[in-house]
Amino acid sequence: MRSLLASILSLTKGSNACSLEEVCRIGKLPLTEAQIQLRQLSDAGMLEFQNSIVAAGSEQRLGLAVKALDEGADFERICRLLSWQEFEDITVRSLEGNGFSTIKHFAFKANDRRREIDVVGVGHVLVICLDCKHWMKGLRGALATEIVAKQVERVKSLASDKMTRNRLGISAGKTVYFVPAVVSLIDAGPNSIGGVPIVPALKLNSFLSSIDPYVNGLLTVKAKGGSEPE
Repeated sequence: MRSLLASILSLTKGSNACSLEEVCRIGKLPLTEAQIQLRQLSDAGMLEFQNSIVAAGSEQRLGLAVKALDEGADFERICRLLSWQEFEDITVRSLEGNGFSTIKHFAFKANDRRREIDVVGVGHVLVICLDCKHWMKGLRGALATEIVAKQVERVKSLASDKMTRNRLGISAGKTVYFVPAVVSLIDAGPNSIGGVPIVPALKLNSFLSSIDPYVNGLLTVKAKGGSEPE
């Protein structure tokens, strides 16, 4: 299975489809064995397999990558088979599916410093600010603390700048809650650090559908369109 998954990820990168023959050749798999495994993955909704054609969209490819890692595949190899673009696209689709308007690579200047947030989702009350770490094996220890601290600093700077808030469409007088969060490839590490959620990409949709700024323990930065953040 591990070899099959790596072959599919390699062959569908950029095209999202490949042939059964290619999968067998690249993975050095017998035809019958490959067919059985592909049908199992198709039945589970992890890819499409019909008429000897294998197809997988971005979210399916992410699921296949996570399964490959669960099967013991080399982490760095699997990550190289996932593009940064499709990882970010998954976060964008999750945000938009939950009613947020989105901006990728939102750059702004505050306190004479240029900053950038990977993906910003603007909702009615919430502004979700995501730092996407598709290469991370798991966020833990000093590295995790540093990544979270930098994201919090960026979000506080974003919330504190009136002109930048206006660029996001936050009108004067409107109260919103900025939420810093980190999205990782896999679920390996703490769920949050200092109130900042660390969310596996495949769980982002469920996280967004249930997020509540008034829940104790969630770090938020409260800001009004025409005033300083709290």
